[in-house]
Amino acid sequence: MSRALLYMHLTKLEEAGFVSGHLELSPDGKSMKYFEIVPFEITLNEQYISEVIANDPEEPDEATPASSASENA
Repeated sequence: MSRALLYMHLTKLEEAGFVSGHLELSPDGKSMKYFEIVPFEITLNEQYISEVIANDPEEPDEATPASSASENA
């Protein structure tokens, strides 16, 4: 993985609140950014999954033509 790609993903994780970063000056004067994981918890249970599905704007109300065609095959 390239350094640029790594920092791009770390920046996205920092914006989402999963990691925190801070700059430090190395002994030779270079600026270095250190990242730490922010404690978090994700709980998946039946109620949470049901709520996510119920609030999903892309959840179709009826069978789509593509799924109907594959069911009839």
